[in-house]
Amino acid sequence: MPEPIQSPPSPPKLTRGELSRLGHVLMRTVNLLRRTFAQLLLVNDERKLEIYKGVFRTAEIADLNYWLEILFSIGIATLGLIMNSPAIVIGAMLLSPLMGPIIASGLAVALGDFYLGIRALLNVVLSSLGSILLAALITWILPFRSPTNEILSRVQPTLLDLAVAVMSGMIGAIVVCRGGQGGGVTAIPGVAVAVALMPPLGVVGFGVGIGWDWPIIRGGGLLYLTNLVAIIFSSFLVFFSVRMDTDSLRRRINEWLETTEKDEQLYEAIQRTPLRRLLGRVGTLPRRIAALLIFLAMVAVPLGRTLNQLREEANIRRIILDELGRTLRSEYPETEVVHQEIEIHPSHVRVGITALFSQHFAEDARVRLRERISSRIGRPVQLSLYEVATRDELRAIASTAGSRPGLSAESFDAIRERLWERLRPALTTAWPNEQAPLVGYALELSSESEGIVLQLTYLAEQDLGPLGEQAMARLLGDRIGTSHITLRLERIAPTWDVTLPRGSRTLPPAARQSLDRLAEILQRFPRIRCVLLAASGAAEGGDGSPPHRAEQVRSYLINQSKVAAERIELRSHSGSGNRVRVQLVLQP
Repeated sequence: MPEPIQSPPSPPKLTRGELSRLGHVLMRTVNLLRRTFAQLLLVNDERKLEIYKGVFRTAEIADLNYWLEILFSIGIATLGLIMNSPAIVIGAMLLSPLMGPIIASGLAVALGDFYLGIRALLNVVLSSLGSILLAALITWILPFRSPTNEILSRVQPTLLDLAVAVMSGMIGAIVVCRGGQGGGVTAIPGVAVAVALMPPLGVVGFGVGIGWDWPIIRGGGLLYLTNLVAIIFSSFLVFFSVRMDTDSLRRRINEWLETTEKDEQLYEAIQRTPLRRLLGRVGTLPRRIAALLIFLAMVAVPLGRTLNQLREEANIRRIILDELGRTLRSEYPETEVVHQEIEIHPSHVRVGITALFSQHFAEDARVRLRERISSRIGRPVQLSLYEVATRDELRAIASTAGSRPGLSAESFDAIRERLWERLRPALTTAWPNEQAPLVGYALELSSESEGIVLQLTYLAEQDLGPLGEQAMARLLGDRIGTSHITLRLERIAPTWDVTLPRGSRTLPPAARQSLDRLAEILQRFPRIRCVLLAASGAAEGGDGSPPHRAEQVRSYLINQSKVAAERIELRSHSGSGNRVRVQLVLQP
């Protein structure tokens, strides 16, 4: 007869007394570890009050030196982001004025210090809003507003950024405990560069300045919030570990505050409200820790999603490069890839390859490559292949063109179009066409030239300026894989005013000069047409009605300057005046 199966004995339950003793042992162990850690960092009871005073001063709101650091650091960061210069962005990181009030927030949580917490939080909020507004103003003033790699690299933060911020906050708080008196919080350049507080605010301001670009605003804001929460949490851990929350230290801090801060406006304002009861210990330690963990979890969720998305995108890029390399090695072994651009969208993937091919890349090979990539990643693929010329080939083209006097105009056009076809993809992705529509170009080549001289003409109310020109030259050079490119920019104002004296039936010399310049532009660029706007209404009287004024301008352009009539449009607007406004419009 089989023996009955016996259930395993249940584990013994701990009594209430045993749980109490176990908790007591754990608390003694934690306190021993905290005392040991504080001794190793040379943080004694006398030192703790000095640490508090030093951190407290970094959260000063009415500190001109602090606000000047905020002003210059966000200005440098924004310009560095727009210029796509890592060196300039690092220079802004080194200032790191926000590290002080953020670490002060961590100390406030460790102490349960309401006054330090509200002071630090108010400082952080005002500094963040002011930095975003200044960055938006700088971006709005500058005419060049295309997102650069420095900007785009900060709009997809991940859990890795959270880990970096946690470790940076810890080392920052340790430096403060070891010797960070007064402004010591800002004297930690390595931590400042690692955590990078100002560039994310510059990215948010850039997104606001270019017209509320929400993907950029959300990405930069999430990165800044990640750094903020992580530094507060990690600095809290350090200050808690060195036993900054002892009762004796709280009493000494309260005495110091009542002596030194009693005339401070924020302190007086709190004293006159029911919040004065919170100037002592605020909340239990478990509640403060729970609040920090909740904030960490809130930022960790979107960071985890982004990390998974980046992992998937990295896998897609690996597949694309693997298939491309396999095709080139087997069918075009001597091909040299100059630039590759992969854009991953939820519904499709766009791949652009710029390379020096050993021979013409056949269409059937392109189709096979596209289908193989699409089958492996499970998404439709748009594949574009661009052939570029080397510097020797450009010299050979120019030398050949100069050594054949009987070369026809069509051959020159073919050479120009061939070069332009290689430059157009790079220019399409880099040029800010919405703010400054491109109307014409010119390429200059010679056997002595060290590169390409590219002249671009665009419609805009303001010049791109030296900053925009340098950034555009750098972007074009990156796109086509060369630093030997000279860029010349010519701006055409899209709006002109032609003033006609009252009662005059002829155009004055100043008006004719303006119209001659306008006609020259229309003849140079066939894609431009003009719209003539003249005031309508009885206010003009009988000394030449608005249609007559506009007709004078139109007649001069057609008869004297030989501009085609279909390129000139007449319109009227309400109001009065003796001016005809000319608007230049670019045809598609």
